[in-house]
Amino acid sequence: GDSDTSASTFALAVATPALVSVGVVVVAAGAFQLVPFLINHGILPKVFTEPSRNLRVLGALFATTLALTYGAGELGSTHLLGAFVGGLIFSNVDGTRTAWTTHEPTASWLYSVFFLSVGFR
Repeated sequence: GDSDTSASTFALAVATPALVSVGVVVVAAGAFQLVPFLINHGILPKVFTEPSRNLRVLGALFATTLALTYGAGELGSTHLLGAFVGGLIFSNVDGTRTAWTTHEPTASWLYSVFFLSVGFR
Protein backbone atom coordinates (compact mmCIF):
# COMPACT_ATOMS: atom_id res chain seq x y z
CA GLY A 1 0.00 0.00 0.00
CA ASP A 2 0.99 3.52 0.81
CA SER A 3 3.75 2.53 3.26
CA ASP A 4 5.37 0.33 0.58
CA THR A 5 5.47 3.29 -1.80
CA SER A 6 6.99 5.61 0.78
CA ALA A 7 9.54 2.95 1.80
CA SER A 8 10.60 2.39 -1.81
CA THR A 9 10.77 6.15 -2.41
CA PHE A 10 12.97 6.51 0.66
CA ALA A 11 15.19 3.61 -0.42
CA LEU A 12 15.59 5.14 -3.87
CA ALA A 13 16.40 8.55 -2.38
CA VAL A 14 19.10 6.97 -0.20
CA ALA A 15 20.53 4.64 -2.86
CA THR A 16 20.66 7.09 -5.78
CA PRO A 17 23.62 9.22 -4.55
CA ALA A 18 25.58 6.10 -3.63
CA LEU A 19 24.93 4.44 -7.00
CA VAL A 20 25.78 7.60 -8.91
CA SER A 21 28.99 7.98 -6.88
CA VAL A 22 29.96 4.40 -7.74
CA GLY A 23 29.25 5.19 -11.40
CA VAL A 24 31.43 8.30 -11.23
CA VAL A 25 34.27 6.25 -9.73
CA VAL A 26 33.91 3.58 -12.44
CA VAL A 27 34.03 6.23 -15.17
CA ALA A 28 37.03 7.76 -13.40
CA ALA A 29 38.86 4.43 -13.39
CA GLY A 30 38.50 4.17 -17.16
CA ALA A 31 39.35 7.82 -17.76
CA PHE A 32 42.35 7.51 -15.44
CA GLN A 33 43.83 5.05 -17.93
CA LEU A 34 42.52 6.53 -21.19
CA VAL A 35 43.12 10.28 -20.87
CA PRO A 36 46.83 10.11 -19.94
CA PHE A 37 47.42 7.57 -22.71
CA LEU A 38 45.74 9.81 -25.29
CA ILE A 39 47.63 12.90 -24.18
CA ASN A 40 51.01 11.24 -23.65
CA HIS A 41 51.09 8.69 -26.49
CA GLY A 42 47.98 8.87 -28.62
CA ILE A 43 46.76 11.29 -31.22
CA LEU A 44 46.77 14.28 -28.89
CA PRO A 45 50.56 14.89 -28.74
CA LYS A 46 50.06 16.71 -32.03
CA VAL A 47 47.76 19.15 -30.23
CA PHE A 48 49.66 19.31 -26.93
CA THR A 49 52.93 20.59 -28.42
CA GLU A 50 55.51 23.06 -27.16
CA PRO A 51 55.62 25.94 -26.44
CA SER A 52 51.97 26.09 -25.38
CA ARG A 53 51.78 22.55 -23.96
CA ASN A 54 51.59 23.74 -20.34
CA LEU A 55 48.67 26.04 -21.04
CA ARG A 56 46.87 23.40 -23.07
CA VAL A 57 47.34 20.77 -20.37
CA LEU A 58 46.00 23.19 -17.74
CA GLY A 59 43.11 24.17 -20.02
CA ALA A 60 42.19 20.53 -20.61
CA LEU A 61 42.52 19.82 -16.89
CA PHE A 62 40.30 22.77 -16.01
CA ALA A 63 37.65 21.94 -18.63
CA THR A 64 37.56 18.25 -17.70
CA THR A 65 37.41 18.97 -13.98
CA LEU A 66 34.69 21.58 -14.44
CA ALA A 67 32.60 19.20 -16.56
CA LEU A 68 33.04 16.34 -14.08
CA THR A 69 32.28 18.58 -11.11
CA TYR A 70 29.07 19.82 -12.68
CA GLY A 71 28.10 16.39 -14.03
CA ALA A 72 28.65 14.55 -10.76
CA GLY A 73 26.57 17.12 -8.89
CA GLU A 74 23.76 17.09 -11.42
CA LEU A 75 23.59 13.30 -11.44
CA GLY A 76 23.15 13.16 -7.67
CA SER A 77 26.68 12.62 -6.40
CA THR A 78 28.82 15.33 -4.84
CA HIS A 79 30.52 18.10 -6.77
CA LEU A 80 33.65 17.44 -4.73
CA LEU A 81 33.87 13.86 -6.03
CA GLY A 82 33.72 15.17 -9.59
CA ALA A 83 36.49 17.68 -8.88
CA PHE A 84 38.62 14.97 -7.28
CA VAL A 85 38.13 12.68 -10.27
CA GLY A 86 39.11 15.48 -12.67
CA GLY A 87 42.36 16.05 -10.82
CA LEU A 88 43.03 12.34 -10.51
CA ILE A 89 42.63 11.79 -14.24
CA PHE A 90 45.40 14.29 -14.99
CA SER A 91 47.79 13.05 -12.30
CA ASN A 92 49.48 10.76 -14.84
CA VAL A 93 49.67 13.23 -17.72
CA ASP A 94 53.25 14.17 -18.57
CA GLY A 95 53.93 17.78 -17.74
CA THR A 96 51.04 18.41 -15.36
CA ARG A 97 53.34 19.08 -12.41
CA THR A 98 55.52 21.34 -14.58
CA ALA A 99 52.45 23.21 -15.80
CA TRP A 100 51.26 23.80 -12.22
CA THR A 101 54.68 25.01 -11.08
CA THR A 102 55.09 27.25 -14.10
CA HIS A 103 51.74 28.89 -13.45
CA GLU A 104 51.88 28.90 -9.64
CA PRO A 105 50.18 32.32 -9.15
CA THR A 106 47.23 31.20 -11.25
CA ALA A 107 47.15 27.84 -9.49
CA SER A 108 47.08 29.55 -6.08
CA TRP A 109 44.16 31.70 -7.19
CA LEU A 110 42.31 28.62 -8.49
CA TYR A 111 42.85 26.81 -5.17
CA SER A 112 41.21 29.73 -3.38
CA VAL A 113 38.28 29.82 -5.80
CA PHE A 114 37.78 26.07 -5.47
CA PHE A 115 37.78 26.00 -1.69
CA LEU A 116 35.56 29.08 -1.47
CA SER A 117 33.05 27.47 -3.81
CA VAL A 118 33.08 24.26 -1.76
CA GLY A 119 32.72 26.27 1.46
CA PHE A 120 29.67 28.14 0.20
CA ARG A 121 27.78 24.92 -0.56
